[in-house]
Amino acid sequence: MNTYVHYSIGLNTEGIQFVSYCFNLFDRLPLHQLIPDTTQNIIVSDGGQFGNIDYICTARAYDASFYVMYIPAGCAIYVNLVEMSDKRMRVHWYNPRTGKSIRIGHVGGDPRFGIVAPDDNDWLLIFDCVPEWQMP
Repeated sequence: MNTYVHYSIGLNTEGIQFVSYCFNLFDRLPLHQLIPDTTQNIIVSDGGQFGNIDYICTARAYDASFYVMYIPAGCAIYVNLVEMSDKRMRVHWYNPRTGKSIRIGHVGGDPRFGIVAPDDNDWLLIFDCVPEWQMP
């Protein structure tokens, strides 16, 4: 009995669609500049415990022009904008299930900036101070 299933069958799944949304976002980011933020100075509360499923992963561009935070389950978090940049930054939510973004506005200078995810699902939170960069 042949159990081989051609890979193309899996290309029409919901999971593959989610992956395409993430690729669409990361194709626009300076991915080669992003490094994990391991300082624990950016997310000042409610960031979860490293190794647990609720841990919020943060990466930043080496020049601090971008920050990307993966929030595995929607919640309120507090970030230290003073540690992130001395410039005002744009903030967007990105929904990895739909590929849509929500523009929050500009922020800066707050050592304890609070923000709440739009719902209880996973989200990406993007901070940037590059005017020519556009969300997908």
